[in-house]
Amino acid sequence: MKGTRKKVDQFLDWLATRTPAEEPEGGWDKLYGAAKKLRWLRSIHDWSDPVLFCADIGTMSASGMHATLDRWPVMPVRFAIAGTTSSP
Repeated sequence: MKGTRKKVDQFLDWLATRTPAEEPEGGWDKLYGAAKKLRWLRSIHDWSDPVLFCADIGTMSASGMHATLDRWPVMPVRFAIAGTTSSP
């Protein structure tokens, strides 16, 4: 469980540093909304408690994490979303 929590923490922190400063044209996508919600839950709950961590992660769904590629201008995020490591 600790390894999973560490990976979620790292991903949320990585994504936060790459989030556009301004709201993209067309608004924020579901990935941003889910990350924002999880960062908030992490800030108010003690994720070292597996019950709280699982409860918070349990509020997420795959369909609620959909990323819209053109709303992420930072290339490493676009590559991560597309599942590649470089431009096509």
